[in-house]
Amino acid sequence: MEWDASADGYRLPTEAEWEHACHAGTTGPRYGDLDEIGWYRGNSHERIHEVGGKRPNSWGLHDMLGNVWDWCWDVYDAEVYGAYLVLRGGGWFDEHWSCRASARGRSGVSVILMTAEDEVLTGGMANAGAVFRRGDLVERPAPRNARALHVHLLALKQHGFDAAPTPVALTSDGREQLTFVPGDVPLPPFPDWAMTGAALASVGSLLRRLHEAGAAVAVDTRAEWPSDLADPEGGTMLCHNDVCPENVVFRDGRAAALIDFDLAAPGRALWDVAMTARYWVPMLDPGSAAAFHPPGLDAAARLRILADGYGLPAADRAELPGVIEQATEVCRDFVTRRVADGDPVYLQALAGRGGWERWDRVQTWLVDHRRTFTAALLN
Repeated sequence: MEWDASADGYRLPTEAEWEHACHAGTTGPRYGDLDEIGWYRGNSHERIHEVGGKRPNSWGLHDMLGNVWDWCWDVYDAEVYGAYLVLRGGGWFDEHWSCRASARGRSGVSVILMTAEDEVLTGGMANAGAVFRRGDLVERPAPRNARALHVHLLALKQHGFDAAPTPVALTSDGREQLTFVPGDVPLPPFPDWAMTGAALASVGSLLRRLHEAGAAVAVDTRAEWPSDLADPEGGTMLCHNDVCPENVVFRDGRAAALIDFDLAAPGRALWDVAMTARYWVPMLDPGSAAAFHPPGLDAAARLRILADGYGLPAADRAELPGVIEQATEVCRDFVTRRVADGDPVYLQALAGRGGWERWDRVQTWLVDHRRTFTAALLN
């Protein structure tokens, strides 16, 4: 987009203008008590609300915090994210820490004409507020390697893996269109139905299907696959790398499809199993797991269920606990880089989930229980 300064019309505010208007003469992180001034996860009942339902700031502006993120004119980080613009203020699905005058987000932008049939799809951290369903299609910001990724997804389908969105098109404004995959996607705090043993086993089975098809598809070595969560040892198969609950579609209590392949990169199949275990067992100490998972989950027993559902061979089972520790270190490094870059989403998540002390606790717990996990896998 270009700013026509001579035009007699409207434009997006700059970040400075937005923050000035949000504060409206106040100096704190909010211009009032959040429950009184904005809709967020704690009071929105997981839906957008009409403007004006909460108290405005002293300048009469409603919903400056919460309900929906506000676009600003400023580019977030052109070198890293291209033309992604800054978002401010937090939204109805965000935790309270994201609904502050200083909170910043990012997303690709296009001219979006919403109709009554359009639906904003929620879930995930990177593209919040920028993923839409229009009938049988989903439109979302395209990753930088979208062309290579689309070719790979189509090849997977040709080799029998039909449990992923089908790429349809890339738009001129940096977005992608894919087929909508119907079903239920568990969002945090994760519901009991998504954490059953049968659900976990079906996740393992679905991941095995992806890998069996992926083994027959050559990886494009010319593509710039993201290194964020990639297997440091590399590999010849494209791993998903982010099979978290928010990226699995369920039908009738069973995992039916995988979505969001943005972090896919070459690696070992065992690496993908380890990354999946981190999210689904989960491979977290009980205190950390309690934040988003039902109480009383037996990590060792659930790790065995996932391995059985996948059909993991004995040699890989013996290695899996160590690879999970390696994957946890890679994930911590990923968060460290994002925090060092000042990414507001990760800064807020880190602060809200126990800081670096939580990462220390999780990594110590994994080492302390390595023998227990190995015994459960090889019993």
